[in-house]
Amino acid sequence: MFNVFSQRDPLDTCVVGDIYSPEFFSFVKDKNTRNIMETVALETKEDLESLVKFLNKHGVKTTRPILPNGTVEGEFLAPPLTPRDFMIMIDDKLRYPSVPNEHHAKVQYEKTKDKTAWEEFLRKDKSIYNAKLNCFENVFDMVRKEGNQVIGDPIDFMNSAFIIRLGDELVVGTQTELDDKQQIIEYFKDHYPKKKIKIVDSEGHADCSMCPVAEGLIISRYDMTQYEDTFPGWEVVCVDPDVHMYHDPFAKKLRTLDNHWFIPGFERTQNLVDTVDHYFNKWIGTVNESTFMVNILMLDKKNAICASDNETVRKAMARYGVELHVVPFRHKWFWDAGIHCLTQDINRLVV
Repeated sequence: MFNVFSQRDPLDTCVVGDIYSPEFFSFVKDKNTRNIMETVALETKEDLESLVKFLNKHGVKTTRPILPNGTVEGEFLAPPLTPRDFMIMIDDKLRYPSVPNEHHAKVQYEKTKDKTAWEEFLRKDKSIYNAKLNCFENVFDMVRKEGNQVIGDPIDFMNSAFIIRLGDELVVGTQTELDDKQQIIEYFKDHYPKKKIKIVDSEGHADCSMCPVAEGLIISRYDMTQYEDTFPGWEVVCVDPDVHMYHDPFAKKLRTLDNHWFIPGFERTQNLVDTVDHYFNKWIGTVNESTFMVNILMLDKKNAICASDNETVRKAMARYGVELHVVPFRHKWFWDAGIHCLTQDINRLVV
């Protein structure tokens, strides 16, 4: 039976995301734009394969999701690149959000106040979300065959991008500053009465805001919450967002654009911008808010994997006996995803 008690226990089985082959973009008429997208796809696939090889070399078994066919509700479905967003193994139960992004739906309704339009949005959103979940049906089947329960959960943040598992503690990130923290605590207490529930003000994915890499050490982005209440006495090493928005030349380029993604060297290729915004705008996040240096996958208590490197972080980890391994992900600026996002731990060995 699979189990994840703590996300610092030795990693045994892991899902690694996948994307479409370069041929997927053959419909793009502009040759230059098509070549760029094909290159992004090819290099992303290469980097994912390198990640799989790295994990396999360290004794981790890997599995990949199923790529969808065709469009859903007239949209090109985002590839299953980030399994972290779709499930979480807490102890011996695999849970997944069985609803689309409820918060996003509420925001949509507040914009229109049109009940009919809102209901159509919910129907379409559910159809697209179910198609995304189907990409991971092979993972769910594998888990069931191991004797584990797979449970659809009625909250939209039941995934390990929001939830950090530290043995007898669950640390849950908030979606917005308006979240009812006590309600969140009570919800998790109902399911896990023996665990201590902590809330951090991540206002989005917790794994893009902080990572407790060792007992006593947190790697955190600069604008993240304080930790006196949740992790009293812990050392906190802060790092800038990868796109620093004030004096970094890379950021100055990004600030001149309307898009929230970046392919180095092509920031002013207007046809590319128009194509991505038209066809693939729901595939990507907002990279200028991302801190990939905190998006860390722990192999075990002594080894961490990240797509970025930072001397201060590396030295801090070393003080706690943790080695940082860098596995490059060249197009994290486009996909808005780091190594933790690209993976999902399904089984860790209890030590």
